[in-house]
Amino acid sequence: IHRKGFKVAVAVRPYVSTFSKTYKEGLAFQVPGSRTPSTAGAWIVQPHGEGAPALISIEGDHSLALADVTSVDVSHWIAERLQKLVTSNSLDGIFFESVTVDHLPHYYITHKPMPDPSKYSSIWVDTARQVTNVLSVTSATQMPRLPTFVAIPWLPSSWDGLAHLL
Repeated sequence: IHRKGFKVAVAVRPYVSTFSKTYKEGLAFQVPGSRTPSTAGAWIVQPHGEGAPALISIEGDHSLALADVTSVDVSHWIAERLQKLVTSNSLDGIFFESVTVDHLPHYYITHKPMPDPSKYSSIWVDTARQVTNVLSVTSATQMPRLPTFVAIPWLPSSWDGLAHLL
């Protein structure tokens, strides 16, 4: 595809299945100076119990974890994994499926307090930006640093569709 002049990107979701190798590696990750004792490793933590990961379910995918990118150490760990993905597959960029507030766990604790949960997606985008300059996101709550493309979801070509966009 590159020889034909096309750029190649991969879609990345910030959610990790508890059945994956990455999830297990994240559990083993130790965050230096964490606010709470945790067995969650790199993942966002439940506020109750023994510090287990706060899991969510989205669109039929059950038991998903989110990386706690409010921690600089976890952010670097994620960036290293993304860098391996980009390098090993000769990718030109990343299409990032953003996290909306609707898709965060109802109750959770992060390494650094996050007074505005809608900023989680921006922190994730900054993590991905450590790896590549060509970036596209599916939503934004603030103007992302350039160059970033914001993909607009498919909407019906009607006044209702336009009203939804605005």
